[in-house]
Amino acid sequence: AVRAFGDAADDPAIWVNPHNAAKSLILGTDKRRGLMVYDLAGKELQALETGRLNNVDVRQHASINNASNTWITASNRTHNSISVYSVDTHNQVQYL
Repeated sequence: AVRAFGDAADDPAIWVNPHNAAKSLILGTDKRRGLMVYDLAGKELQALETGRLNNVDVRQHASINNASNTWITASNRTHNSISVYSVDTHNQVQYL
């Protein structure tokens, strides 16, 4: 479920916590508001209202130079751009 009504929930992706898989995150777009972050039980942890997002994707590689070696991106129809996020050392998604 997302906060907006109607056809708003879209395009999930999973970030796998490399230190504890049980603390992995489910990411999904709310096409009217932004990026939604859930735990593996489906409990909402964060709502990053950064625009009308669609098509979220996650890349995890050791060669990415940030705290979690992760890039999360989504197309942003509000700003006609790509929104970029990462996961910090406290398992929180941060808008970059």
